Amino acid sequence: FVLVACLLFLFSLTWLLLEISDILSFLVLSILSVLLSKHFVKKNKMALPGIILFVIYSISNFILFMSIISNILDKSLYQNLTIILSSIFTVALCYPHWRYFKVPITIACSYLMSAGLIMYIAVFVYELEQLYSLNVLMVCGIVMLISALYWDYKDKKRISIESDIAFWLHLSAAACIVLSMFSQLDILYTNVDLFKSSIVMAFYFVTSVLAVAIDRRAFMVSSLIYVLYTLTMLVISTYGDSISSGIGFSIIGLITGGSLLLLSIYWRGVRKSLLMALPERITKLVSVIR
Repeated sequence: FVLVACLLFLFSLTWLLLEISDILSFLVLSILSVLLSKHFVKKNKMALPGIILFVIYSISNFILFMSIISNILDKSLYQNLTIILSSIFTVALCYPHWRYFKVPITIACSYLMSAGLIMYIAVFVYELEQLYSLNVLMVCGIVMLISALYWDYKDKKRISIESDIAFWLHLSAAACIVLSMFSQLDILYTNVDLFKSSIVMAFYFVTSVLAVAIDRRAFMVSSLIYVLYTLTMLVISTYGDSISSGIGFSIIGLITGGSLLLLSIYWRGVRKSLLMALPERITKLVSVIR
């Protein structure tokens, strides 16, 4: 109810103010998102409104700086500079928001915005080829993963805000790494053969082991759509004359879903066995077995 009311009020007011000035409208939107956060997040500790209001705050700041800089510089000549400066200012304004409101998603969004800025510079300024730009995205994802593991280490019992921060960082890291990995394999736009399927399954196995070890399921969820697609296409290409795409997807979905359900049921036991097999210097870094 609170979230719907906030969205309805903010976007309606922004739409009306756009008739006067785009700078004024997004400045008001940014200020109001902060004022609403002060009541619903700082005072009443509401999680979902805090997330959405922070996203609105960041987007409105980015568009606001884009509008201001575009009025100062010729956008047609300085488009890249306008986007880069707007992104830097937006990320910088995330810091005071984090210091005051402590919304867990703030740090992950700051990393994602920074990664997006780095990717933009790599692709549109330095005009790197797709392979190199995807490697840049992979590096950004690995940095996020290391940061997520750091926040996990600060709260191995998963009882404080550090755990929530790590959760969002794991989601962001998984999205970047998985997207980079499977984009380089070009799974969605080329024929799927046994070799590519083997790489996909090997990657999914490694990420699943990592997910169990650190007790985070983000990598498994992020990779799942690619695994389902790859195996379905492999089945169809192998038995194309005797099986339809719908039946193939259903079979793969049934097997994969059943396997994940079994893993969910025995998650603690599997994790305990895995950690017992790992060196102590590694196990003392991850969360405790609950």
